[in-house]
Amino acid sequence: METIDLTKIKKAAQKRWDKGGKEIYEALQNDPEFVHSPEYEEYLTKVHCEMASDPDTPADVLEKLSNDSDKDVRLWVAWNPSTPISILEKLANDPNVSVRRSVAQNPSTPIAIIEKLANDPDNWVRFGAAENSSTPITILEQFADDANEHVRLHVVRNPSTPTAIVEKLLPGLLDHARHLSTLSGAKDEFEWFMDDLGYPDIHCLPEDLEKQFMDVVENLQHIDYKPWPEDEDNA
Repeated sequence: METIDLTKIKKAAQKRWDKGGKEIYEALQNDPEFVHSPEYEEYLTKVHCEMASDPDTPADVLEKLSNDSDKDVRLWVAWNPSTPISILEKLANDPNVSVRRSVAQNPSTPIAIIEKLANDPDNWVRFGAAENSSTPITILEQFADDANEHVRLHVVRNPSTPTAIVEKLLPGLLDHARHLSTLSGAKDEFEWFMDDLGYPDIHCLPEDLEKQFMDVVENLQHIDYKPWPEDEDNA
C-alpha cells in the first residue's frame, strides 16, 4: 500500500472520527511512530477510502490512491466526481469489476469511456453505465436490448432515459419478475430483482407513465416467491 503524506492522513482520520477513529487520530498526534503499528495498518485502508471519496482531495493524492493495492480504495477514487479524466481512463481498465463499475457510474466520466464500458463483458459494469445520468441516449438504446434483465432495469431507473424506451422495457421487466417468482432455486434472484424494481428513487417519469409504473410495482409487491413444485416424475 502506497504511503500518503502523514498530515493528510491525520486530517482524514480526524474527519472520519468513527468507531476507533478518535483513538487512531490521537495516537497519530502524540506518536508519529504509531504508523508502524498493526492497529494503524488496519485503519489505514478506511482512511484512504475516506480520502479517495472526498471531492476536495487533491489530484496528486487521488493519483497515488488510484494505485492502491486495496480494491475498495481504487473503487472510491473511480466514484469520486473530482477524479481527473486520466485516472478514470486508467481505472476503466482495472481488473476489478467493482472498480470499473464505479467508473461507469461516475457522472464525470467522459462519453468515450462510458462507450467502452458499455461493452464490458461483465453485467455488473454495464449496470453502472446504464444508471449513469450522463450516459448518452444512443447507449441507453443499446442497453434497452441488453440480454441481462438487470441492465435493462437500470435503464428504466435512469432519469435520462426517454419515455419511449421506458414504455418499451416495462412490460418485459414485469413479466420477468413474475417468471422469477415461479422458479425453484431463484429466491435470491427474485428478491434482488424486486428490490431494484421497487427502489424509491427509481425514475423521473411523466405523470401518466409514473402512475402506470407504480400501479404495476404495487401489484408485484403482492407476489410471493412460490416456485412450482418439481415434477415428481423428474424428481
